[in-house]
Amino acid sequence: MIAKIETHFQGNLAAIETTGSAMPDDIGVKVMRVFLARFLESEDGAVTVDWVVLTAAIVGLGVAVIGTVSDGALDHSSGLGAHLQAQEIATY
Repeated sequence: MIAKIETHFQGNLAAIETTGSAMPDDIGVKVMRVFLARFLESEDGAVTVDWVVLTAAIVGLGVAVIGTVSDGALDHSSGLGAHLQAQEIATY
């Protein structure tokens, strides 16, 4: 089991040996501490969060525009439908 952890977290083990942690001598706990420290320092997901917020804002704006324009569009389409129904088509 420890051999699998060592091969999977080769970079983390070097960091663990240099930190001189006061935690128990359990390799799993040390690997998890290093993983969490690197995760909290990482900024890789920040761009994803930016895109999610931007996309949500665009969707919200689209819903607001549809809500505002839909009543007027329905009124005009009803009037246009009534006008077209009133037209007579000449058949020869």
